[in-house]
Amino acid sequence: MDITNFKDSVCIVEIENNSFCNRKCVYCINNYIDRLSENHIMQEELFKKIINELSSIDYDRELTFHRYNEPFYEKNDMILERISYARRKLPKATLE
Repeated sequence: MDITNFKDSVCIVEIENNSFCNRKCVYCINNYIDRLSENHIMQEELFKKIINELSSIDYDRELTFHRYNEPFYEKNDMILERISYARRKLPKATLE
C-alpha cells in the first residue's frame, strides 16, 4: 500500500502499549483471555517507529492508546511519556 492510499484509507490507529486488562467490561471479547497474569509492554523502539512513520505522512486523524488493555495500569510514567512523544510528532492528530 502506498503512503497516499494509507493516509486516505486509515482513519484510526490503535496502539496497545501494554497487554494488561482487568477483564471487567462485560461487553469485551477479552473476558475469556488471560491478560491478568503477565503484562507485556510494547518496546519503546517499536512505539517510536510507529509514531515516526505516522509523522512522515503528516498523519492527522485519530490515534488511540487503548485497544483491549488498560493504558494507565500501574500509573506509570511510560504512557505519559508516549502520549507526549506522539503529541510532539503528530500535532494534527487527535489523541485519545
